Amino acid sequence: MPSYNHGEYISKSIDSIINQTYENWELIIVDNNSDDETKSVLKSYEKEKRIKVFFVNNHGSIGYSRNIGIKKSKSDFIAFIDSDDLWKYNKLEKCIIHLNTHDFIFHDIEVNYLFKAKRKKKSKANNRIEKNALKTLLLYGNPIANSSVITKKDLIIKTDWIDESQEINRSVDFHTWLKIATITNKFKYVNNILGENLIHENNLSLKNMMYSTKKATNNFVKYLNEKEIKILKARLFFIDYSYKFHSKNFNEINFNNIYFSIWYGFLEIKLKSIIILVLTRIRLLIN
Repeated sequence: MPSYNHGEYISKSIDSIINQTYENWELIIVDNNSDDETKSVLKSYEKEKRIKVFFVNNHGSIGYSRNIGIKKSKSDFIAFIDSDDLWKYNKLEKCIIHLNTHDFIFHDIEVNYLFKAKRKKKSKANNRIEKNALKTLLLYGNPIANSSVITKKDLIIKTDWIDESQEINRSVDFHTWLKIATITNKFKYVNNILGENLIHENNLSLKNMMYSTKKATNNFVKYLNEKEIKILKARLFFIDYSYKFHSKNFNEINFNNIYFSIWYGFLEIKLKSIIILVLTRIRLLIN
């Protein structure tokens, strides 16, 4: 669990682990020198021997914090959780039964938008990933929430740990899943909501994810054919102009990119792109 200034959320995250029905766990918290109440919250858990806390300066690299936690861990298996996310009480119990036959376990989560009243939704992962993890992730995007994943420690080591560069920071989880998918296809989707992802105004996921997603996928384009490369490119374009559309930055939208996505993207991207195209044209005419 990496943490930084999540003092108002982190105790609920920690408690959701302490309350697991499966009790044979250790929690490694890597705090990026928080200057809010996080440290005092962590101090209140000193008596819990299964919790270890380390303080670092990660210079803005979430990958650095995750690698420290993995290196400090004693287990052969790694489960990820962010310091503002929650696990359902039976998450570990439901997932670990698959570790004898699979290398990478993930599940559905509930997404809770804290800054939007009564806005909750289910974030459904993709069972298509079980058939061809690498190509599915590249072509359809990343439906795997970080806090839903359990994987084998040696896979992270074999794929040269988690990337620590700034350019990939926002999509570092996606990049990690892609690297693991190059050496194993034993992905297991657990069709249950076993966690909650809290989305608030400081979340990295509220930024334009196109640039970090492109960086995350660059090294894996070689696994795609010419048609598939265009599908990936259409999705990257969609991430960019969709963000600009919802941010009301209509003048920054590149219409050629929309046309490209309409021509080469999957059906869902085609339809959404047409809607964005029409509404953007209207907005620009009005203004």
